[in-house]
Amino acid sequence: MDPSTHFLKEAFWQKDAFQFVDPNQFEALGIDPDSVPLGTYVSFRHPSQLRSRFGGNAYGTGFFEDYDRLSSDEIKKLNSIALDSPEEIRAHYKDLNEIYRKLGLLIRFSCLGHAYYLIPVHLISASLSHIQAKVEEIGKIVDFHSKKYLKEYCTIGVMTRHDDLILHELSFLFQDHRLYVIDSLEKLMAENPSLDIVILTNDLFETVIMEQFSRLEQQTISKKKLDQYSIYMLWKICNLLKSEGEIFIIADHFPSKSNRTAELTFKTEREEKRFSLFTHIFNTKKKYKIKDHKVRVNIFDLQKYLSGLYLEQETLSTLLKGKSLADLSLEEIGTLPYLRYNLAGSPFLANQQKNWSWLCSIFFDEIILKPLLPDSVRKDWGKRFSCQGYEPGNMLVFLGQKKPFEKAVVDIKQHVADSNLSGCDFELVADYRDSLEFIIRTLKVLHDLKQGNYGTLPRVFIDRLRQPLENVNRRFGAFNHCMKLINNIKRLEKISGYLNPDKIEGPNTRLLSNLEALISFGFSHDELNEMILITLGHTTMGRIISGKMSERSLKPVSDMARTYDPRQALNLLRYCRLMTMAETSAAGGRELSNEQLAQLFELYESTVRVVVNQELEWDRLLEEKTIALGGIRNRIIKKILTMMGYFDFLENWAELRKKGSMEKESLADYDPRKMAEIEEVIHLVEVIETFEAKYLKLDPLYLPAFYRKFLDLEFHGTSHLFKKMGSSLNVFLLLWITVNLARGESVNFNPILADVEIKGMDKRVLKVREEASTINLKHLNLDLLERFSEQLIQDRSSFIMGTGFQLKSTSQDKTLEIAYKDLDKSLKEAETLSLKVAGLAVSKISVDDLRKLEMVFADLEMFYQSQLRVMRDPDTDLKIPSRQQRWFESTWTMRKSLCRILSKSCSTLNPFTPTSNIFTNMPLSY
Repeated sequence: MDPSTHFLKEAFWQKDAFQFVDPNQFEALGIDPDSVPLGTYVSFRHPSQLRSRFGGNAYGTGFFEDYDRLSSDEIKKLNSIALDSPEEIRAHYKDLNEIYRKLGLLIRFSCLGHAYYLIPVHLISASLSHIQAKVEEIGKIVDFHSKKYLKEYCTIGVMTRHDDLILHELSFLFQDHRLYVIDSLEKLMAENPSLDIVILTNDLFETVIMEQFSRLEQQTISKKKLDQYSIYMLWKICNLLKSEGEIFIIADHFPSKSNRTAELTFKTEREEKRFSLFTHIFNTKKKYKIKDHKVRVNIFDLQKYLSGLYLEQETLSTLLKGKSLADLSLEEIGTLPYLRYNLAGSPFLANQQKNWSWLCSIFFDEIILKPLLPDSVRKDWGKRFSCQGYEPGNMLVFLGQKKPFEKAVVDIKQHVADSNLSGCDFELVADYRDSLEFIIRTLKVLHDLKQGNYGTLPRVFIDRLRQPLENVNRRFGAFNHCMKLINNIKRLEKISGYLNPDKIEGPNTRLLSNLEALISFGFSHDELNEMILITLGHTTMGRIISGKMSERSLKPVSDMARTYDPRQALNLLRYCRLMTMAETSAAGGRELSNEQLAQLFELYESTVRVVVNQELEWDRLLEEKTIALGGIRNRIIKKILTMMGYFDFLENWAELRKKGSMEKESLADYDPRKMAEIEEVIHLVEVIETFEAKYLKLDPLYLPAFYRKFLDLEFHGTSHLFKKMGSSLNVFLLLWITVNLARGESVNFNPILADVEIKGMDKRVLKVREEASTINLKHLNLDLLERFSEQLIQDRSSFIMGTGFQLKSTSQDKTLEIAYKDLDKSLKEAETLSLKVAGLAVSKISVDDLRKLEMVFADLEMFYQSQLRVMRDPDTDLKIPSRQQRWFESTWTMRKSLCRILSKSCSTLNPFTPTSNIFTNMPLSY
């Protein structure tokens, strides 16, 4: 009887952590016996780590440096096969098995398209001992945490592969705790329960390149990329942890190259033979000679020897010429040829302890960082050899506690809110501004201005703008922190790569949600204040010259300036003017036009007048400006032109209708785009006159009231949207509806473009323009809008009749929000997704599909409920448009279908599956 087979049956088929496969089942499972080398057993699970002679993990979860051992055709073949597709694997399983054999991997595929693993029989016991040692150390840390914080149970996240054997043992050990498995990047990025401890069972870099944990390709792996993804992973872990949460990493210890040596004394003849054989196979520092059972060995070679490198049985048999190690004497082994296989391993793991110290210290306070030799391993090694002058270890551990960030962030945000300088509330900031990329663009504008690179802007403006950059006496104190940030542009770009590597979270790296990370990277509170103010805007100046706000909003700034001496007050306003110029340029992606600069300087001069003249108030100043412009109607036209970006026509818009076609062409310098803008300006004036005649002049009191309300309202998200729409009628329609419906102080257009990436922006704006053109002008009289407003106050949400425009009234500040829902697209996506997930348990549905399903269902549900309220309203006498009727009927049908599919298996949700109204508030029958 084969003793290894007997050992396998006796020890593991009763309690089988590996899930071994009986050879009698090979045919039924599609396993080719020729793919199973001698001395290995087939299993469906494997040890987390097994070092191969090629420098990586024999189970494909680590670094392997000999990717170029494959031919170009084999590399092309490997990259062309989708390894998550059983159909493709079935078609190419023989090719895959041969490629994996060449790479030294112990992964194989069956003809049915499923993966299995090869477990070397002589390493089975060692693998389980290794796992048990890790489990014991993890158990000590969890017990220590529970006692330290007096907890009956802990919520523990384990970050490893879903088929890692260690999970099998931890599930038994932590029966009194809550265990969550984080086995993919999606689960790491998802919103999850707060955890007490997160455990990593592999090296940071090895975890990063595990399947499902990053989007790194083998060819693109570099130290820079590994650092980026490691820091990103640690930051996500930090966000998962509670305020007192801890991270524990336990992994194989990778030695660094060194000239240090130690004296090794062997206690058994077998150990001498094993070491001698090791030196003949691998490229050690030198050819070692054992004398009197002793040898002086380089500690790098010693650690590699003790790490248990995997060597293919066929290679060993060839070297030993078919004999076993026991049959050879030490002298015979000494005469064997030297194969000199590479022993260096991955260069990325060469400074493991140093890497951990730097990477983990960013977000965690170090409690423990040291090599570890578990007691069981120490006893085993003590029976085999003794070592003088060095204590070898086989593991490295790190225990760290989450750094306290929360209070600092709260204090910084409160400081900004109390400064009277922020141009926007945190809740209303546009997505593109809430990003490190926007901060960097703004700082680059300041840097260019400081260097004298100011394009074609008039020198008279530039010289005045540059005063805080050049003259310390004309610099407000806070601007010194901006100067520091300008010198840290490259550092901010680097940090952006850490917090959003390869743009995996979208084109922009969020600022406000990453403030804690920026504190960790060493930015001071004052520097973060400036970053937040750049995001929100240094005062409302930028929003005023964009037509979004009234000059009256500058009153807090002018009141604060009055508390300073005149020189400091002017320095404050110069600082605000300069930052506004930089922020506006960064937002538009180009330098300001002469007309925008003129507006900015005019606003600055007005603010100076109010600050210097204690008797002058903003209301009086604005009345003077209104009279100078020819009345409030002219101010409204100028405001809308500013919103649409038609700055060239702010002074001559009234004259354009009087000009002939040739005069217009001359004015446009024969530019077709400019000609189109001239026609839109003329059309805007005509649209306003039409609405005045149709709706406003019937009530002489309402006309000035409407215009006053228009001027006093605060608008958000209009610049990018209205500039790209290029239709004065559609722009005015949206403004007419929202201004009439608004009951608070602001209207927010940001949600229309909030969920769109930059590359899809133009397409979304075109859809919005087309949707606005479907608005029925008969539904825009004041009585209907008043009823609509009352409904909106009551229901908080509704859709403009016959369109996908959704209006929401927030409960806190009564901000009116407008969003666009492409209902045709949502219905099509819902149909596709429902077919895809039908019959699947929720746990089998991918996270991406669940998110899409949630978003689609939420849009359809909001529309359905809104239209249901309209149809049940006894006062409704409007004819519902046919497209709205079609949407309602299709939504009703799809709603029932989705709920029926999801209601079957909601109880099987994985704890890390994102959940919201789609599951918790979903009615299951209608």
